This record gives sequence, C-alpha cells and structure tokens, in this order.
Amino acid sequence: CEVVANDLNPDAVEYCRRSAALNGIGPGSPNSPGFSVECGDARRFIMDLGMGGPGGLPDHLMLNYPSGSPDFLDALRWWPSGGEGASSPPRVHVYTFARGDGEGEGSSPKRTAAEAAVDAVADGLLPEGGYAEPSRYRRSYLDELGCDVTAREVRDAAPGKPVVCVSFSATRLLLRRMQGDFGSIE
Repeated sequence: CEVVANDLNPDAVEYCRRSAALNGIGPGSPNSPGFSVECGDARRFIMDLGMGGPGGLPDHLMLNYPSGSPDFLDALRWWPSGGEGASSPPRVHVYTFARGDGEGEGSSPKRTAAEAAVDAVADGLLPEGGYAEPSRYRRSYLDELGCDVTAREVRDAAPGKPVVCVSFSATRLLLRRMQGDFGSIE
C-alpha cells in the first residue's frame, strides 16, 4: 500500500521518517515502497489529496488530532464529486474528544460520547445551527447521504475525556452537499 503522512511539527516529521527507516519502511524498502511524510498544514494537505494527486483519492484518510480533527473536515469540499476514480468512496476516520451530555439538560435526551462525536463530525462537514446552537443527532442525515457512519470509544485520554473514532464514507452525495449542491443526484 501507499502511505502519505503529514504533520505540522517538523520534529514529529523527522521522528516519523527515522522510525520508518528503523522499521524497514519507506523508499527503497520492499516492505513499503510507497511511504512518505510531509510537513505542512493539515487543511492544505487534505485539500491537495483531492486536487489531482497521481493515484486519485485515497482509500482511507485518518485524522488523529483529537482536539481539532473535526475542524479540518471542511477541506473535503475541494475533493472531486463527479464519481470518477475509486470504485468505492474514501473512508475517513476522525479521532476526536467528546463527552456525553451531562445532567440537567432539561427534557432533551442525553447523548453518549459517541453520539456527541458524530455530531461534531457532522458540524465539521455540513454546519447546521451555527455557533450558539450546535446540532444534535445528525448520524441519520449523514447516513441518508450514504456515509455509513460508525463511532467507537477508543480510550480515555484523561478521566472524563474519552477519545472517540468516527468513521464515514466520503460519498459523492456528501461531497456535492458540501460544495453547495442540494439538488437530487441520480
């Protein structure tokens, strides 16, 4: 497989390269000739993945910056939505911090950490409600777009601070909605 990694921190990039070399991964290695790591902005990196890379869209995109991953999802709007290329839509995996709803929320049902994480991802993709009113229970909307959303709690980074992985397919319909096309798509 081909792996392209990115980090804003130049020291992290250098350690990634060293680790890959120590493990026999990277250019010239029979184990993984398609490995590279770049140093740059995540939003630009994600946009560039969809703007004419030699292999087309990736099979998987992993965003593992829990305190900010959902904020980078708007960069997917730059990916092509015409349906050409890959036989199946890219699968995006977003690691994020999330908490379930606390006590005293009135008559609103309480969300689990996984449900809150899905809502954060949905807001990163297709904002709804604005800053004052974050959206709630949007998994079904994403699934109507063919996203096949899954969420699982990975671990607690600290007491009461769970990391949740939300995975979804970046379907043609989702990308078209992100680009402002709300008409029907055959």
